[in-house]
Amino acid sequence: MMERAVVGVWFLVCVFLIYVGWDLYAPYSYEPLGPKPYPIILLALMALGAMVLVVRNPGSVRPVNKALLLKRAVCVLAMVAYGLTIEWLGFLIASFLLAWVLAVFYGGSVWKGGLAALVISVFAYVAFEYVLDVPLPLGLLDPFFS
Repeated sequence: MMERAVVGVWFLVCVFLIYVGWDLYAPYSYEPLGPKPYPIILLALMALGAMVLVVRNPGSVRPVNKALLLKRAVCVLAMVAYGLTIEWLGFLIASFLLAWVLAVFYGGSVWKGGLAALVISVFAYVAFEYVLDVPLPLGLLDPFFS
């Protein structure tokens, strides 16, 4: 019952933030739609997820154990490290390391995890840099791309 109350409050917070963000206006914008769609879409997805959690069967909740908490803590720490090092290391290296560490941590082999991390980081870089035209930090690789 407590879980549904917390999720219900989160749903209300998401709806309130969508209402507040609907009038978001920036005097300049690089995109044709401006900065409004991204937070609105994220909040709408979180609200939808909250609705699913409120409606679902309460018996489907798994008990939390130490191993699950450890996995979640490692994921959070890896993402914090990613956020702190992305400017210095650059997008490609930081993304590769994050994907590789998480792949190996969740049971992937070192080689397959490294290959998957390489493909993911290069694909994401090409997609952001050339398709979406979003400049990304190169960090340590900057001398090679200049």
